[in-house]
Amino acid sequence: MTIIRSMLGNTVALIASLAFMADAMAQSPPTRLRGSIAAIDGQTVTIAIQYSGLRQLGQFQFVEPYFLDTKWTFALEAYRTEGIYPTFVKKALGGSLTWGYELSGLAPYWAFAEKLEDIRLFGTYVNEYSTVERIPGLRDFLLFNRFRSGTTSSLRFSLQWDKRDNRLFPTSGFFQSLSTE
Repeated sequence: MTIIRSMLGNTVALIASLAFMADAMAQSPPTRLRGSIAAIDGQTVTIAIQYSGLRQLGQFQFVEPYFLDTKWTFALEAYRTEGIYPTFVKKALGGSLTWGYELSGLAPYWAFAEKLEDIRLFGTYVNEYSTVERIPGLRDFLLFNRFRSGTTSSLRFSLQWDKRDNRLFPTSGFFQSLSTE
């Protein structure tokens, strides 16, 4: 737990992250470990809580990079935030669902796909419900629909190429990402 003192008051941040790596250690195929920490290729669960006078955040995230021991990636995230700004308060409740696939898994259908070992394609669906409330008593410019609440829904696609030797502390390689939403 971290407590940060500032002119705006105290901020408390609590972040817990768990990595499950029993599978990676038991089988330890060299292609899964590739010189990196075993937990990177295993499931991760992250819970984050941040509380201050201006912002509250709660987040849960689960990532399974090799869903059911396949080339599929699965991720689930849920969050709730509240931010206090000079003229309004915004509250949001949302989440996302991500599926990804390592393109080398297409090798049985296309021979060239075998060379795509470090390239993954992801699709993410995000849904968020936000409420925006004006702070009473403050003089503000009137803009049409400025304080309108509602749902935002989006679909994002990304292509990632990761040739790093170690995802936490890389010494060589590169990471490139192309996405559209």
